[in-house]
Amino acid sequence: MAMGTSERAADAGLLHRNRRVRLRRGDGAVRPARLGWLLAWVATLAFAATPEQAEQLLIHTPKPALEMAQQQLASLPPDHADRPRWHAIASEAGYALALPEVAAGEAEQGLASPLLSAELQQRLSIARAQGLDISGRAEHSIELLMTVVATLEQGEFDPQFLVDALTARASAYYSISNYRAALADLLRVYPIAPEQGPRTIRADVATALGNVYAAIEDYPHAEQFYLEAIEHALQQQSWVRASIAEYSLAAVYRRARQWEKAADYFERARQHSAAADDVQGVAYAEFGLAQVALELRDLDRSERMYRQSLPVFEAAGDLLPQANVYHGLARIAFERGAFRDAVVHSGEALRLMEQVVDLDFNHKLLALRADAQFALGDYRAAFDSLRRSAEIKQAWLEARNNESLSEMRVRFDTERQRQQNILLLKENQLNAAKLAEQTQTTRLYIVSMVALSLLLGFLVLLAVRSKQVRRRLAVQALTDELTGVANRRKVMATLAAEFERARRYRTTLSIAMLDLDHFKQVNDRFGHAAGDQVLRAFASMAAGSLRKTDCFGRIGGEEFLAILPHTDGSVAVQVMERMRRATGALVCPRLEGSFQPSVSIGVAVLDDLDSDIDVLLKRADDAVYRAKQGGRNRVVAAEEAGSTVL
Repeated sequence: MAMGTSERAADAGLLHRNRRVRLRRGDGAVRPARLGWLLAWVATLAFAATPEQAEQLLIHTPKPALEMAQQQLASLPPDHADRPRWHAIASEAGYALALPEVAAGEAEQGLASPLLSAELQQRLSIARAQGLDISGRAEHSIELLMTVVATLEQGEFDPQFLVDALTARASAYYSISNYRAALADLLRVYPIAPEQGPRTIRADVATALGNVYAAIEDYPHAEQFYLEAIEHALQQQSWVRASIAEYSLAAVYRRARQWEKAADYFERARQHSAAADDVQGVAYAEFGLAQVALELRDLDRSERMYRQSLPVFEAAGDLLPQANVYHGLARIAFERGAFRDAVVHSGEALRLMEQVVDLDFNHKLLALRADAQFALGDYRAAFDSLRRSAEIKQAWLEARNNESLSEMRVRFDTERQRQQNILLLKENQLNAAKLAEQTQTTRLYIVSMVALSLLLGFLVLLAVRSKQVRRRLAVQALTDELTGVANRRKVMATLAAEFERARRYRTTLSIAMLDLDHFKQVNDRFGHAAGDQVLRAFASMAAGSLRKTDCFGRIGGEEFLAILPHTDGSVAVQVMERMRRATGALVCPRLEGSFQPSVSIGVAVLDDLDSDIDVLLKRADDAVYRAKQGGRNRVVAAEEAGSTVL
């Protein structure tokens, strides 16, 4: 039964909401802040509004900022000097609220003004490019931003404009799935983005980085940046920014089938969108909650959330979310046995998808429709829907195959054969049903189907068991048998990958070599069982002290290696110092209380002169040697590459 939803379709809205921890959740924290900003807005409208006041509102509540800008533009004379700036504010608010026509239209009106300063021209050009992006014209957005970035790099402009332009260009690259280009722009802008302000800030860039890492299925890094974005946004009480990062993180948890976390962050996104009067944000969050409830088979809650979000998507003209809602309603109807309603809802979704190209989503819609039609006994219609689903599925696979022919050829051939087998099976069922109506002799058909089901079940079970065995062997091949941490092969492979990533994207990378002190004395004095106990206790403590994105493993004897991506030298030394102190507190009963383990650690940070990982490892090893020479039980930072240690 085709009951799944494509990940790209299920996350509809992320491409249209390209706005850019520990989080203590307080149920009452949002309402007072929201009330305070609304009172401030009302008070502001009572007097002469200024662009500065509107830009402050833009940080927290874009909707009032947009309304204020539109009121001012309606009252100001055509030749007023502030009109271009008000157009910029209106366009940026429209982008924040995912209103494509407002974002692009206001920017174009501002650019047509004869009163433009050089900086306002660049600001409005960036705003127009953002409007083009969320209007589905990402290629035009990139062309415009190429010119803007070149102008900003050559002239003397506020650095904020370059931050805005590079982030906007990364968003457009993301919209056309050019993730490498998006990542390059975002990693360039991440260190220079301001912590706070009315336009692009560090939280926005962190959310965008999370989106890119999520798109390439690097979920640990995606989670890290989303949590950072949420923390920054909440510190500023910027509810729109917080809600977008929370929605994105919830989508990652949903793909990982972590339903409780997904529901929690969708609910947070809903609360913060409501605090910002972001009606579309509330609708997207309710849409996400409906998906999670459906997976958990809470059909009543799922239907309620879907129906609450639908009018907002209809008012905004968001076709893909509307289609997803009807697909969800069709799934709910099917689960309840209301097959006729399932056919109606899936038909409405297909009608909407006539204007949107999404082959994967369309073929799954048709497959669900076919199941409902078959359950109603409408075999001819079911066969027609299934045939169309198979054709669209084949077209989708061919499109993916063209993108990466060498990687996808085997999958395509296998999937095409499977679709042909399913089509043949359904056709046989149709013929058997017709024969049953005419002759009432279905025994041979039933026996054949049972035998086929048993055979398929056996083959599926065999494939699952084989996959489990391969996975278990793969884990064992990369794990140190004694300590349970990564072995030398795994650590070196990880170091090579992180080394290349850091060199390519100019990010920081630190490593630490750790060598247990006097370990030979432990084996000689207390026996090898005691030595093994020390190694296990130390490895467990060290691995538990690091982040999920770090790597820790044993590279031989009593030597270990820690890899810390996105970490500079001072932070790495602090982490290793905590680990050194924790080693002195290890409990090892076999040592009989007469000997306490200690460790010598050398820390090295990737340098431009490190030609390969061997040079980086040599600097860390030299630092360990100096730690040993200095009396052991200490952390020593490596010399820079190319320097000479006397």
